[in-house]
Amino acid sequence: MDEPYFKKYLAYVDPAMRPVDELEAQASRFLSWCQRVDVSQTLVLHGSYTWTFRQVLNHITDSERVFAFRMLWFARGSQVPLPGFDEHEFSSNASANHLDWQALLDEFRAVREATIALLRNLPPEAWPRGGTAASHEVDLSLLFGMICGHVEHHFKILQTRQPNLR
Repeated sequence: MDEPYFKKYLAYVDPAMRPVDELEAQASRFLSWCQRVDVSQTLVLHGSYTWTFRQVLNHITDSERVFAFRMLWFARGSQVPLPGFDEHEFSSNASANHLDWQALLDEFRAVREATIALLRNLPPEAWPRGGTAASHEVDLSLLFGMICGHVEHHFKILQTRQPNLR
């Protein structure tokens, strides 16, 4: 896929790692870092960022759910096109700033564990399958890359907002 939007996320994926291993390692690093964030900082808007840490974490989790559902949809052979989703609409309806930081971390952990379970149980012949999602042709490898790269993209931004936690 030549879409520049996807490239910024796919650049974070290590092609030498097995997808499950990469998701496990990433979750460990990300959650470890998030546990060290001062909870009072999770409601602050930093710089030009338009979301708080809580909103970003909720967005990461919502996006992973969407991308994993798309993986399941196409892995099971469906060719029915899937719609896109508006991240700002999702965020405005999530009320993430009213949720406990630890609850958001626990939710991300649960969603990531579900994503890993899905990937572990995919038959090898499912990986080349794909279809249309958000008006783009995608396959399971691209969707995996979106899950992994999307988290990494936001993780890097969050780290710049809390440089003392590197």
